[in-house]
Amino acid sequence: MAQRNSDANSESTWDGVPFAPTRRTVLKSAAATGVAASLATVGTAQEGETFELDGFSEGWVGQAPDEIAEEENPTLQLEVGQTYVVEWTNADGTPHDFVILNAEGDAIDGTEIVTEQGEVVTFEFEATEEMAEYYCSVHPAEMRGDIELADVEEPTPDEEPDDELLIEKGPTVGLETVAEGLDSPIDFQVANEEADRRFIVDQPGQIYVHGPDGLEDEPFLDIADRVSIDVDDFDERGLLGIAFHPEFQENGRFFLRYSGHRGTVTPASYSHTFVVSEFQAGEDLESADSDSERRLMEVPEPQFNHNAGPLAFGPDGYLYVAIGDGGDGDDTGPGHPEDWYTENEGGSGQNTRDTLLGGMLRIDVDTEEFDKPYGIPEDNPLYEMDLEETEDEEPEEEEGVDEEVDEADEELEDDDELEDNGNGLEDENDEEVEVDENGRGDEVQEETTDEEIEVDENGREDEVEEDDEEVEDEPELTGEPGHAEYYAWGMRNPWGMSFTDDGELLAADVGQLLFEIINHVERGGNYGWNVKEGVHCFSTDNPGEPPEECPDETPEDVRGGEPLLDPVIDYPQEYDIQNIGSAVVGGRMYTEGGLEDLQDGYIFGDWSESFEEPLGKLFVSHPPDGWQDGDRPTDAGAESFADQVPEGTDHPLYEEELWEELWPVEQLRIDADDDLVRDEDELDRFVLAFGRDAEGEIYVLTTEENFPSGGTGEVHRLVPADEDPAEPVDEAPDDEDPVDEPEAPEDDEIDPEEDPEDPDEAPGEDDETEGSDNGS
Repeated sequence: MAQRNSDANSESTWDGVPFAPTRRTVLKSAAATGVAASLATVGTAQEGETFELDGFSEGWVGQAPDEIAEEENPTLQLEVGQTYVVEWTNADGTPHDFVILNAEGDAIDGTEIVTEQGEVVTFEFEATEEMAEYYCSVHPAEMRGDIELADVEEPTPDEEPDDELLIEKGPTVGLETVAEGLDSPIDFQVANEEADRRFIVDQPGQIYVHGPDGLEDEPFLDIADRVSIDVDDFDERGLLGIAFHPEFQENGRFFLRYSGHRGTVTPASYSHTFVVSEFQAGEDLESADSDSERRLMEVPEPQFNHNAGPLAFGPDGYLYVAIGDGGDGDDTGPGHPEDWYTENEGGSGQNTRDTLLGGMLRIDVDTEEFDKPYGIPEDNPLYEMDLEETEDEEPEEEEGVDEEVDEADEELEDDDELEDNGNGLEDENDEEVEVDENGRGDEVQEETTDEEIEVDENGREDEVEEDDEEVEDEPELTGEPGHAEYYAWGMRNPWGMSFTDDGELLAADVGQLLFEIINHVERGGNYGWNVKEGVHCFSTDNPGEPPEECPDETPEDVRGGEPLLDPVIDYPQEYDIQNIGSAVVGGRMYTEGGLEDLQDGYIFGDWSESFEEPLGKLFVSHPPDGWQDGDRPTDAGAESFADQVPEGTDHPLYEEELWEELWPVEQLRIDADDDLVRDEDELDRFVLAFGRDAEGEIYVLTTEENFPSGGTGEVHRLVPADEDPAEPVDEAPDDEDPVDEPEAPEDDEIDPEEDPEDPDEAPGEDDETEGSDNGS
């Protein structure tokens, strides 16, 4: 999401382009003027009446008639047989359509997806008895409203759907709140050290320590000035993950994953830069040195969402880095390359050659090679090195290799001419900009100099003296079949990952529209996106309707014809009458502690049923014996997710046989204060992340707001239901009494959109540098 600038007396802009107020702005305005901004119904429409709506990814906002003006996702009341017009505007420039659904969730009629900001679509239809809802198929959880029909008889009790649930209620747990007053706690980790403490990452840019006496006042580290984020609106960018070196006690090294300002490596049309950096703690390990940052990876991110964010060291000592597909919806749009599957547009998930997006990366942080500030494990699945060939043959120009910098004396075309560089970007001013296959922009000096500037894959500039010596060719690591950093691919938005005690990697992957996914990630695994969404086929033309058929492996000429692997957990966002969730949050395996019913279970959650209201959920899944070796429930004779389908259910959208090899899932009941829990055991919170301490206890991180500010972030420990809190709740430092820490600049001081090429605003190598379509 681009940084926004607004003035009370001027028109708001988005990347310098005028835009309509956001849904949040509209609702605040409605509250100020006393206009109700609720889901109230409107009066019965008349023949030919037009409904006008503005479409934002956060929700539809009514504009006309007056009865629905400024209402969020207003209910449309129709008369069967009458003709109506819906005139809707794409208000934020993200993909939207308008689709009418029946009571079973099937699409009846609607419009095509449009992506241009300000584009107006007129849709005329006749109201029928089938109509029950309308939504945007790209953002179904947020952009969704009811349709009420006049003169339609209510169904008799015999016609009402079965009230059995797909995901039944399971064990009961208690919640002990151990920290509060945070903004958006998004990661929780412990280091391999003797100290009794836990590290909590707050999305705006701080890391806090939770010790025996609660949350410490001063942050362990604050890099808010380097983080690209809008704290006043829904934003998936920010400080997103932390991992401590296995020898942290001795070397004080740790690693952060955050959304950095664009700087010089990311095109101006992109949202931000994906950054993985190393930092150094002080000699006493009590705090970190913000000046010690060493950037390891910088990847241009085209959109604000699908950032993933988790980091983790595996049992092999290598750093695993989860990275999303680049954002937007369907794995399509600007910044998403084409792939081998021509039935769908996109995308990053299946293209390992032209991008680093959409998978799991694995690097060696203890070495440097191939002009990179990190090493690449030789057993990474796409590691390619043939020294004899590179020594004996002239290198061939091939796709996926950075373009060479033009010779200094080469004649350049007219400076004033705008030229398409092949990536949808235009080059202008007095510099020629080359953009490589990952969208990295490299500036080339026009004037003849004695030195030629080469820009490596991470955007660092190295001066190379021009002479007559031939530079020895290095082993090629970014050609066919792909970037050697990949460990696994075919992922959309891996949100929450962890290694089990026996070294297995489990990672959540937030779904597009219908399903939420947990993968058992293996070396070289392809997890299907965007050919599939979990175990189901996926269509970019109609995301709400899984195709009947799709490939279950890549062609032979694509990495040798690898299979598309199924997840171990795959649950629908909705099933008949049950609303289950909207965005999965990966968790931890429970192997220790006093919760016997959770023993050897995988604890995870879902962000919320609703975008507006906090309705998060906690789940547990008990995998079958032998799952580490690939055994599935059918192999082990254990219960599967398919066994949970209510008897007699005939749901037109799902094929239950696809769930036969998936782990079973239960919803945890929660015994806690009324402030934390609503009816039916939903949390009265958004679920952000899970953590596990050195003793094996599980923590859940939550907030009451769907934006990363407000001070409602909390950390809760899972305890037996009848256990009272063992220690007092501790709060984060009060903003009104700040600790001695650097003050984060105002938005207009750090806004990278104003002049991304300005060296004072762009991150430099030696300078301090700068979570739904499902949220997701």
